[in-house]
Amino acid sequence: MASPRSRSLTVPPWLTWTGTLPLVTSRVSHGGSRAAFTLMEMVVTVFLVSVLLGVAVPALQRSLGRSALQNGRAGVSSALSTARAAATRWGRTSVLRIDAAGDELWTVVDTGTAGAGDTLVLGRIRLRGDMGVNLRADRTSLCFNSRGVGTTSKECPRTGATLVLEHGADVDTLRVNSAGRLWR
Repeated sequence: MASPRSRSLTVPPWLTWTGTLPLVTSRVSHGGSRAAFTLMEMVVTVFLVSVLLGVAVPALQRSLGRSALQNGRAGVSSALSTARAAATRWGRTSVLRIDAAGDELWTVVDTGTAGAGDTLVLGRIRLRGDMGVNLRADRTSLCFNSRGVGTTSKECPRTGATLVLEHGADVDTLRVNSAGRLWR
């Protein structure tokens, strides 16, 4: 039996190359056989990368800030919709709690029969934790009657509110009118 080194290979005709290969050169340093970049090439590359990052990073930060505020607006809108829908669903007053210190919104509605005190907590929105947005508000709660319209009560002495969303230097002011609708 022939050793594996002594066997000859037959190349099929469709794999043979009849043309010429282009001349390929490589960079070789003066003293050795390893290819390398010069110091000037490295400096120019680092400079170009830093210029590109200097332009791209601030634009990306502005875009992320706008996106966070947009998500915050959507969260506030969702919380208002949840509070209004809960009031109409159970035919009772629902309360949208606004915790500006904790940057959270949630809805509380009494779902039990008179005097039973069965409460349901719905739609907790964590603005800072989930979206990176801080909340300031001139109210701690908004009430909605069984028709889903803003109403007053012991917990909610006035209808409407002003909510301010902040992300870094970006600020967005949202107003809830007396009917419970969101305005920018």
